[in-house]
Amino acid sequence: MKKESITTTKVVIVTFGSILVMVLAQVLALFLANLICAIGVPTAFCNLLAGIFYVLFTYLGLKVLCEKMLKIPLGELRITKISLKPVWVISAFLMPFFVCAFFVLQDGKWINYELGGSKFWIIFMATVFYYGFAAGIVEEMVFRGVIFSSFEQCFGRVIAVILPSIVFGTIHMLDRELSVLSMIQLCVGGTIVGILFSLVACHGGNIWNNALMHAVWNMVMAGGILHIGAEENQEVFCNYVLSSDSFLLTGGDFGIEASLPTIVVYLIFIVLAVYLLNRENAKKS
Repeated sequence: MKKESITTTKVVIVTFGSILVMVLAQVLALFLANLICAIGVPTAFCNLLAGIFYVLFTYLGLKVLCEKMLKIPLGELRITKISLKPVWVISAFLMPFFVCAFFVLQDGKWINYELGGSKFWIIFMATVFYYGFAAGIVEEMVFRGVIFSSFEQCFGRVIAVILPSIVFGTIHMLDRELSVLSMIQLCVGGTIVGILFSLVACHGGNIWNNALMHAVWNMVMAGGILHIGAEENQEVFCNYVLSSDSFLLTGGDFGIEASLPTIVVYLIFIVLAVYLLNRENAKKS
């Protein structure tokens, strides 16, 4: 495919278009999964199908948007064959481990629920395949693949790292009831983790390292396995309910993913990414 320049107009189109593709793909994936579930297929298996549909429909939608309409190959937008760097594979597990380790050392109490066999598998499949891998891959294809890469080619890396990350943080406020302070904290935390994933994409050369980090993070921090927060969640296997009601510690209405300790962990891995990028650039020069 002939390489064409990415103009400001194309950047605007791919930004709004790719987000629209993501939303429509999610709606269609859930609709089909629920339809299949309605004919008697086990819900746990339908959760797996929902994750597969979500990734597939998003990929196909982005392919049509970028390659057919805008003549931009997905390979130029870091959506390439899967390739992983060991440092980020390890980091994918260390990042949620550090956060969880910090919080379980704070004052609080464990609350566990005995879930029946079918409910166990329903939550497990949704956590791993839908909220984990599917959501992680889709959001990285859209934000660090299409949006970040197109911004980078048009405006340069610095702007590309910052502006799409702000959009990434802001979009997580949709369909949530948040106080003003929670919105601010979520925007800050979401922007910083967006910057982290963008830098990882730069170092890895594709979206797959940050997609793995995002997926593992979602499984641990946003799925149905473990919940850490000021209040318990009866739809997960295990709760650690914090005694503190500190806004900075609990992350406010959004939860600990936007908390100050979690943001510090994001920043630690940002430092690692910057160091690796600088070392790589020094070798090239």
